[in-house]
Amino acid sequence: PKWLRSSWLFEIVNTSTHHNIHHAKSKGNYGLYFRLWDRLMATEHPDYLEAYDKIQNRRFKSRHSKSSLRKGRLLIVLAMTSLSLSPISAQMNIEGVWKDKKGGGTIRIYEEDGLYFGQLIDAEKQAEREKIKAHGKVVFLKNFQKKSSNEFCCGTIYQLREKRSISATLLLKDEKTLVINGWYGRFTGRRIWKRLGMK
Repeated sequence: PKWLRSSWLFEIVNTSTHHNIHHAKSKGNYGLYFRLWDRLMATEHPDYLEAYDKIQNRRFKSRHSKSSLRKGRLLIVLAMTSLSLSPISAQMNIEGVWKDKKGGGTIRIYEEDGLYFGQLIDAEKQAEREKIKAHGKVVFLKNFQKKSSNEFCCGTIYQLREKRSISATLLLKDEKTLVINGWYGRFTGRRIWKRLGMK
């Protein structure tokens, strides 16, 4: 709302602009609900206030006529239609066989009862191959939920060497590239997997 910018509440709570800058810039603005944490930890992105003020000025200082509102609605409908008909979105499917280039594992991702899982089916190191044979089916990724056409959240990844599960999200960057973001306590990590069988 218009009054938020001049309120003490603005200094504490988060806004969608704050969160969008986090995704656009990839650094800073880590707080999900409270801006206060980023301010205390000095992780707030320096462009936040300028971006917020621009959006507020555009939103509250411009006057929309009925015809411009109709045009805006029409553009939104056209954009949504073109996105739904896009050949790229139709091809974005997380299911398949993926290769962890850094760790050397081969993982088959599959859907079961609306959740996504990943079974470790091969490894480069002989000791890890032996573990796969000894345990039979090693479920490496568990309980990922589809958040959008290319984002999957709220699941876990099992780390064989450390013998622990960590929280993670999956992001299909394109049909051949899967980005895995994991965290354990205060530690975070990222892996890139490549889809096998695609050139």
